[in-house]
Amino acid sequence: MNGIRVFSFAKIPVYISPFYLLLLFFFGMQFKNPAEGVVFALIVTISLLVHEFGHALAAKSFRLDPQILLHGIGGLTQHRSATRDRDDAIIVAAGPAAGLSLAGLGYLAGAAGIPQYFSDPRAFQLATFFFYWLVYINVFWTVLNLLPIWPLDGGQLTRLAALRLMKPKTAEKLVHGFAVIILALAGLWGFQRGQFLLGIVAIFLMLPNINVLRGLASAGPIRRGKGQFRELFERAERAFVEGDFEEAARAAHRAKEDPAVLSRAEETRLFALLGFVETRLGRHESALSYLKRLPPEPMVVESIIECLHQLDRDEELDALLESNDFQRIPPGRRVEILRIVRPDWLGDLNN
Repeated sequence: MNGIRVFSFAKIPVYISPFYLLLLFFFGMQFKNPAEGVVFALIVTISLLVHEFGHALAAKSFRLDPQILLHGIGGLTQHRSATRDRDDAIIVAAGPAAGLSLAGLGYLAGAAGIPQYFSDPRAFQLATFFFYWLVYINVFWTVLNLLPIWPLDGGQLTRLAALRLMKPKTAEKLVHGFAVIILALAGLWGFQRGQFLLGIVAIFLMLPNINVLRGLASAGPIRRGKGQFRELFERAERAFVEGDFEEAARAAHRAKEDPAVLSRAEETRLFALLGFVETRLGRHESALSYLKRLPPEPMVVESIIECLHQLDRDEELDALLESNDFQRIPPGRRVEILRIVRPDWLGDLNN
């Protein structure tokens, strides 16, 4: 990151850019009372850190190695790319949620009369100032940040939703085209009204949207197929564990129909789940079509034996029972299986 590392929390490093100090100086100069300027700068820093740690802690829960930078126009959390749209949405939403939580705590503290514990009038005034602006900034900034303007958090969530509802090219044009129009109007209004900081920030945010529309930059991964596959597969696994085999089968078959290119490991896990689920549902022909594609692990061999037995495919069943694959099953379990499918063999073994 381009900044000076100042501290770490929860093993998340925090960096500060020199331009962030200019931002604090600008905010501080808005108040005639220097003490209020310093307190306001402190409030801004606390608010940005809480917001960014909301993002960062969520990213850390997905093991994405987040880092935080405070820079000239606010804060930024960087991390490795998530594997699913759902993970991205959680990470993005965690920032505004943290900010609103801080606003709620500030409101409760002020309503509880904490400033009254300061006997000195100046300290009381600064404490009141602190809680007022803590609430105001975190509510105002969070609402502003949730506007559907990329790359604000609201814009990122809007993009994720648009990618789910329409083709990627259409989604990108809609999201970034809308952002360019709104930011251009905001910048024009800011310069006309003498709000130069607003105008500069609007231009700063507008440029990356233009670059995305021109194909010069990416707004983030487009993983519709793979994201759907993972979500459907996880749903199928949960349903299987819970014993809801019909739901597990529906989700697993939808995952199989997804156009994502699967790795060998993902394909193996999917076929194994389909084989086990179809076996539980008594769809033995379908189950065999998946199970026979898998390595002959003991659980797979057991399921194949059940399917062959139910389908009366005796020659294939006998060949499997005489194979080395069957011998890999623990002895006690082999006896249980033979007692069901070939009880007469047990007599021969005893003799």
